[in-house]
Amino acid sequence: MFMKERDFLTIFLLVFIIIFIAGCSSGNSNIAKSENKLSTLDPSEMALQISDLPAGYTKINFNEVADVQNYQGMGDVKKGYQVGFSKGSTKADLVMISQGVFVMPVDQIGLVLPNMSAQFNKMGTKLDQLSSPDIGDSSLAFRMIDSQGNEMYIIAFVKDDVFELIAMGGTQTDYEVLKNLAKTAETKIR
Repeated sequence: MFMKERDFLTIFLLVFIIIFIAGCSSGNSNIAKSENKLSTLDPSEMALQISDLPAGYTKINFNEVADVQNYQGMGDVKKGYQVGFSKGSTKADLVMISQGVFVMPVDQIGLVLPNMSAQFNKMGTKLDQLSSPDIGDSSLAFRMIDSQGNEMYIIAFVKDDVFELIAMGGTQTDYEVLKNLAKTAETKIR
């Protein structure tokens, strides 16, 4: 029974990332496009590794994306990488972390973040927007609680031509840990 709950949470977090970023490419940019540099690493090299996480996490899945126009409605993606990690052995202590790293054209990267709150509203999701975690060139953070009381924190940021979305969900979430992971992820963008 626990494995089904774990699989459901894994699928939920990965689908959440895909749905969340869908439609986020409309709006005005707050980032000066001329300031964006181009990343030189593959998204998988910029992604969090198991050694970046606190003890006890295992890598549970990954997915690569390349040269896709209008990927999941968020705009063109030159390359992308999604990865998931989990920790815990029971429903009471299960924690999942998902990360999406997407390299996008510079002329589209600034359009991703401005309408993220509106995208949540379209999904019918109740959430609290948190103060900016000041990561990358621009960033947003949210807290969401589902009907079972499970908490999810989401941090999305843009740096250069890279858009990242990192989410932590489950019954033992910690926003400060997620913020530190996002800061670590930011340092990997080169």
